[in-house]
Amino acid sequence: MSNARAERRVDFDEAKGLSVSEFLSSHLGVNARRVGSGLRLSSCPACGESDNNASTKLSISKDDRAWKCHSCGEKGDILDAAMLLWGCSVKEAAEKILGVSASERPRPALPKRDRQQEQAEQAAKTALMRDAFSRLQRATAAFVDEPAPLNYLVNDRKIPISIVREAQRQGMVGFLPSDSAKACKVIVEAVGEDLLRKTGLWKPDSKLPGITYRPLVFFLPNLSSAEFRLIGEVSKGTTKSIRYGTLEYPYWWQGSEPQCMIVEGMIDMLSVVALGWKGHVMGLTGCNSYKEEWFVKARDRHQLKRYVVALDNDDDNPKNPGQRWANKLNEVIQGLGITSFVRSPEHGDINDILKERAKSTA
Repeated sequence: MSNARAERRVDFDEAKGLSVSEFLSSHLGVNARRVGSGLRLSSCPACGESDNNASTKLSISKDDRAWKCHSCGEKGDILDAAMLLWGCSVKEAAEKILGVSASERPRPALPKRDRQQEQAEQAAKTALMRDAFSRLQRATAAFVDEPAPLNYLVNDRKIPISIVREAQRQGMVGFLPSDSAKACKVIVEAVGEDLLRKTGLWKPDSKLPGITYRPLVFFLPNLSSAEFRLIGEVSKGTTKSIRYGTLEYPYWWQGSEPQCMIVEGMIDMLSVVALGWKGHVMGLTGCNSYKEEWFVKARDRHQLKRYVVALDNDDDNPKNPGQRWANKLNEVIQGLGITSFVRSPEHGDINDILKERAKSTA
């Protein structure tokens, strides 16, 4: 290897070892805020500043080497951020970051941790979280007819009650009391305060577990993760759903035909079934939350002939992240040698189609 090539590689490594939070704070003109054990920013190098001053849409990894925007879905390291901000190549980004004086550079990020140690710690956390979700799932069995979340799914979202019942039977959907005091009592009795604290479901500075106020629960396969959702109208700037745990698998609905539609979220997954889709359905927890291995394993296990990507069409957003990621996801699947194409709603999401159909037949 030539000295020039070796030097370029060292430059990339040195740049990637700098603090992402300091770089973004400096070049976006916003201060990083500590939320829980991590840092958050209200601005993103891809989609810019949030309309909500209290927003913390962009998160920084614990080692301060990576970032992810939970609004537009973009993510990466310091070089990815620099390329987005400056519209340059990765080599130019590295040179520009390292070309300033040492005093102006971001400080070095935290050293990378031992991979085996990280995996062991993550496995232990996942086991605790799975235990907590298992206990909580059993507790929701007593509230299958809880009026507020049931009415939300059936009357507001127009999902037939037969499909809701099947999702409950399979352990995908659970209800908690909509009364926060009663919900807190149920949660603490079912899971235990110690486990709630250890898993982070009950934050140290909170009087009650945050999930107390979210009566609609979606459990992911293997119970390594769960999503807790508000119901009804949500004020601007409020996070509608919060997911806890480790994402091992997507939501999955077993169909009868050798094809699979990929949608975003549990409600769209149930809506696809309500609209008469006979194939399998894979529900992503976010438009960019996927692992390539899922598509290969599902194809082989269910002898799938094709995937249909039907993510949200955010046509009211100039960047339209749903369609951008739908096209990217389609390319990824085709790159794996699997037949795939995009078939998205004209606007909105799959549930909007279901609601329009219910309105037209009323």
